[in-house]
Amino acid sequence: MKKVISIFILTVLLFSTGCTSADQVTKKDKFIEDFYSMMDSSLGIMTYDDAVTRWGVPLRKTETEESFTAVWVSEVPDKLLGYKEEANSSVIKRVKIVEDVPRGEELTLGFNKDTMKLKNWNYEGW
Repeated sequence: MKKVISIFILTVLLFSTGCTSADQVTKKDKFIEDFYSMMDSSLGIMTYDDAVTRWGVPLRKTETEESFTAVWVSEVPDKLLGYKEEANSSVIKRVKIVEDVPRGEELTLGFNKDTMKLKNWNYEGW
């Protein structure tokens, strides 16, 4: 799965640690807005082959009589940094805590079986 979804750049933009300024939030919002706009304008135009060319082979694919759905998923661990205080006798020390927090996203695209064109889509990030 070397051709990972280019939208997975969203993971980096949405979940980068230390990105808290208003300007950075605005850039993330603009990026997401542009992505949603691009996907909406692709309805009825983007083919399944276009999607595979752009994002690689989907993780899973389900079919009905009239349509099929393809799903791309990316999960990357992110580090959550924190501190806790430990008391030992009369000494209190701060201990650094680093935890892996799962972050990821899922792009689901629905296609018409006859035309192979995009008829609906959904994006979820966590």
